[in-house]
Amino acid sequence: AEAHNNLGYVLNELGEREEAINSYNKAIGLQPDFTEAYYNLGIALTTIKVKAFSKVLAKNYLDVLNFENIVEPISIVRPIITLLKYHDTIKEVISCNAQNTLKDLAAEFCVRLSKIPLFLRVLEVCPILDLKLEDVLIELRKILLLKRKKLSTNNDLLHFQIALALQCFTNEFIYQETQEETIAIKSLEVSLKQAFSNNEEPSSYDIACLAGYRPLFDYPWAIDMMPLSALEALFQRQVIEVKEELVLKEDIPRLNSITDDVSVAVQNQYEENPYPRWVSTRLEIKSQNIKQVLAKAELQVIKAIGFFPEAPQILIAGCGTGQHAVCTASRFKNSHVTAIDLSLSSLAYAKRKTEEFGVTNIDYLQADILDLELLDKQFDIIESAGVLHHMADPIAGWKALTDCLKPNGLMKIGLYSELARQSVVKAREMVKEKKILPDKEGMLEFRRQITKLNDPEIYVLENSSDFYSTSTIRDLLFHIQEHRFTIPQISEALDELNLAFMGFEFPHKMTGKVFKEVYPKEGAIYNLDKWHEYEKLNPKLFSGMYQFWAQKV
Repeated sequence: AEAHNNLGYVLNELGEREEAINSYNKAIGLQPDFTEAYYNLGIALTTIKVKAFSKVLAKNYLDVLNFENIVEPISIVRPIITLLKYHDTIKEVISCNAQNTLKDLAAEFCVRLSKIPLFLRVLEVCPILDLKLEDVLIELRKILLLKRKKLSTNNDLLHFQIALALQCFTNEFIYQETQEETIAIKSLEVSLKQAFSNNEEPSSYDIACLAGYRPLFDYPWAIDMMPLSALEALFQRQVIEVKEELVLKEDIPRLNSITDDVSVAVQNQYEENPYPRWVSTRLEIKSQNIKQVLAKAELQVIKAIGFFPEAPQILIAGCGTGQHAVCTASRFKNSHVTAIDLSLSSLAYAKRKTEEFGVTNIDYLQADILDLELLDKQFDIIESAGVLHHMADPIAGWKALTDCLKPNGLMKIGLYSELARQSVVKAREMVKEKKILPDKEGMLEFRRQITKLNDPEIYVLENSSDFYSTSTIRDLLFHIQEHRFTIPQISEALDELNLAFMGFEFPHKMTGKVFKEVYPKEGAIYNLDKWHEYEKLNPKLFSGMYQFWAQKV
């Protein structure tokens, strides 16, 4: 098994994805609990180009989604969707929906879709990043609601209904509803409340139907009732976990009152829409010491690293809902992580997920970066991704972080790129011109308008994973504060803060390999001037963010 796994690793490094996947499958066939082989399989599956439906590939994707903490679902969902769209049933349902003939076949399609295990699993764990499939789900949800009196006796529909309701909860009910649906939901709410008041057993169909439109936690009867066995997964996500977060929220320590005007506005946004809502993520199989992490990421060390402690103290500044914190806590051996954020709702979500995964080396704290001096503590490593550019003065925030970093300490920073976000800038200007409010109705209507525009620069937003859930689209297009940077500005800030650039870190190694082909001179990959040239040639290169490491000198 180990030999096949090693061969798969080599093949994947050479870009031979299909052969690599075959080798990993052989390794798993010989040793079904081989965690490292699943981990490597997940990496290969993220970048494979799918050209037809394959039962083997479908099983591979399902296995890595089901194998705990092997893969971050959002990173692998696009190739999964490409694969699923080659499936006969999914091709047929998309075609029927496009021809407006889905109405009479909806129940049949729901049953057929529920027999595609990979499709159901993706619905349960990750937003569906595809507008055609989204349209199908919106239409099926509508038919299941409006025809509920006719369909509610069909027990074969419940499996699909639950997966759809979990999808809607994960994407924070981003699907628009018609006035007819809104009226039907109000009637359904009354019916369920009455059933509960009369001590009648409510219909599982009706509860699942409602849960596709509204979170069950909003209803006192749902909080009080013992969930029916068929609905346990639904109640776990929409009721029990929300209750847990409210309890955890009360016990999160606070460093200081949030007083900065922009910080208060940002805090309010993330209290309303904790960002992002996630179900699973990838944790490192084996944590490594700092030297090993730097070597694996091919980062240039400016000063000798012998001084780094075996048990590093790490600060995550702006941890959101905790995904970043748990990943870092699993990455660095013997580490202790202090994770701060403005939003108590986000921190409560983070703490719940941390406990769920059994991670024990993280402390959560509500704090503003601007108040970090009150901690009176310095850290070996500080990571802050996607946070500084939402502050009133990003450089002041960056300086506050640098002041908390030990001499020769390491810092990972994530910042928006001016070049890469031009489509976002254009959309944000439209929001401003049209005076669209960042409430749910305004955001979803603007999102619908974008999908109808014949504007390539705006249409490209649909390629962003942030386009497919409420908190993420708010963060993408309606954030109260956004700054963007160029590489020369980053270089200037590094000099001002006495930080030395160590290199970019990308989700996939291929980015660095292609750069080296263009700039083969040794050390060019650590030259920000070269990266500035390269970005101008490839303006979408940093469409996520600039994510780079620096060392305090």
